[in-house]
Amino acid sequence: MAIYDEVIMKKLQILLFVLVLIFLLSFTPLANVKNVSINGELNNKHSIAKMLKGKNFFWTSAKAMSELIEVDKMYDTAKVSKTITMDVEIELVERAAFIAIKSGAYYVVIDAYGVVLSLSETADAPYVIEGFTVTSAVLGEALVADEMQLIERAVQIVYMYQSHTDYLPKVSLVDGEIIQDMGDIKVNYGMASDVELQFNRALVIYEHLIENGATSGIINVTDPEKPFVEPIKR
Repeated sequence: MAIYDEVIMKKLQILLFVLVLIFLLSFTPLANVKNVSINGELNNKHSIAKMLKGKNFFWTSAKAMSELIEVDKMYDTAKVSKTITMDVEIELVERAAFIAIKSGAYYVVIDAYGVVLSLSETADAPYVIEGFTVTSAVLGEALVADEMQLIERAVQIVYMYQSHTDYLPKVSLVDGEIIQDMGDIKVNYGMASDVELQFNRALVIYEHLIENGATSGIINVTDPEKPFVEPIKR
């Protein structure tokens, strides 16, 4: 029995030694994340991969890694999971370009929430709005402009057209009024105080004009309760 107890004790000592060794190693660079795959592809050169490869695999939770990534506001969500090979897998969703605001010689590209994604000489977004002056455009931060309320309403108009029609919305600020350009037929929203109601009124009138062969005109919905059509001044 004594010999049996001695064997058990030695095994426990070895196990304890191994556990202590693993514990100590878990604080060394050997325990850092080895590889990072983003959306199914190994990408150790990505800025996020470089950041995570310096993190301790054992002592940095997947939740903490996800929160680190989402500090960068260029990314919408980041789902992080760990593998038994000490690698990290990330399902990353980047913010999608929605509108390019033409301001001077440049376009400020924002997502649907107004976060600045890029500054470009080209309109790198599905839709463009013009006539607005951007006062501050910091990547990853919310757009700042003197006419911010009007920009938000213009974005809402574009969203309504995108969601409910096949028309390509071209929205501009002209003399303080928001104008929707659909070729030779335009819509004047004024200050766009009630975008949804104004949009619905304008759409009904536009389709009625097209059905009756109209080729030009301005649909004025500045007062959505009293919409009217006026000729385009040449």
